[in-house]
Amino acid sequence: MFNILTRIISGAVIVIITAFVVVCATVFKLPIVLTAFLAFAAAMAVYEIFNNTGLIKNKAIIITGIIYAAVVQFVYSYIPQFAFYFSLIYGFLAIVIFGYTQKQFSYKRVLYTVFLPVLISFCFNCIQTVLNTGLMHLILMLNFSSICDCGAYFTGVTIGKHKLAPKISPKKTIEGAIGGIILSCLVTIIIIGIFNINTRVLGLIAITPVLCVAGMAGDLLASYVKRRVGIKDYGKIIPGHGGIMDRFDSILLIAPVYVILLSILGVA
Repeated sequence: MFNILTRIISGAVIVIITAFVVVCATVFKLPIVLTAFLAFAAAMAVYEIFNNTGLIKNKAIIITGIIYAAVVQFVYSYIPQFAFYFSLIYGFLAIVIFGYTQKQFSYKRVLYTVFLPVLISFCFNCIQTVLNTGLMHLILMLNFSSICDCGAYFTGVTIGKHKLAPKISPKKTIEGAIGGIILSCLVTIIIIGIFNINTRVLGLIAITPVLCVAGMAGDLLASYVKRRVGIKDYGKIIPGHGGIMDRFDSILLIAPVYVILLSILGVA
């Protein structure tokens, strides 16, 4: 009972914070609030991936990755033409720190050190890119992740029989995945109707299953990593829910795919 209550309270707080950030960015035209929120989230995500999984234990490398993940969100937002060069500088600095502090040189860990913060930060920036195309698209993106996940859960609990990925996430079922996609498609139609969109309707409905699958893939990938390193959650910053990566795992894969598909549709 205590755990359920904790999850509900934490969930409510997350919704309030998210709503505050979105209102500041859209209604009050203060996009820096969203940038700061994403900078914090990206920094925490890098910390969780490096430290909490035990992937990288050197404090200098962890701190460098955290600083990069936070600062690059502002670079993306205000001087995007320098984002590539800023990432190159980080990569070079990370390799130097790794070589100076580590006794054994591991190409695999160097790749983790350099590319994971860059990839995670880019995905977080794509969330802001989606919001910049319109509030409707941010709501749709949440639909592809949260609504689809809810639909998958309740469908799976009700009629789920065939396991989707038993070795990674035993509770997920194929029936649940289909139910989540169907619910998300229905909600997409409702959202389009609320925002009175007359163009690219079929395109938005058509890409809904693709983005739902992308969200499921992101969730499974995050679960796979947790099983590999032997942890239940990426962190404890959100009581009852885990860490930033536990909450953003699906949307971090949805966001860049959505940006690409919106470009194809001529929206972004």
